[in-house]
Amino acid sequence: MKKTLCAALTAVLTLSLLSACAGGAPQKQADLSEFAKSLQEKYEFASYLMEMTPEYEYFEEDMERALPELLDLDLEQ
Repeated sequence: MKKTLCAALTAVLTLSLLSACAGGAPQKQADLSEFAKSLQEKYEFASYLMEMTPEYEYFEEDMERALPELLDLDLEQ
């Protein structure tokens, strides 16, 4: 009796795991370039990024506020 019950429970568990792994609808591929374009249209952060060059008037102050001591490091690209 115990062996039959264990075998039945094992079969039920195995079938439930296999049915969970069987799939469903295939996933849609994400279009990241379209997502980035929609963000750039909705929010105006691209113009701010263009301003953050060393020629920008408040470059050092903004960099020090956002990323303290980064300009003090001797970095190479």
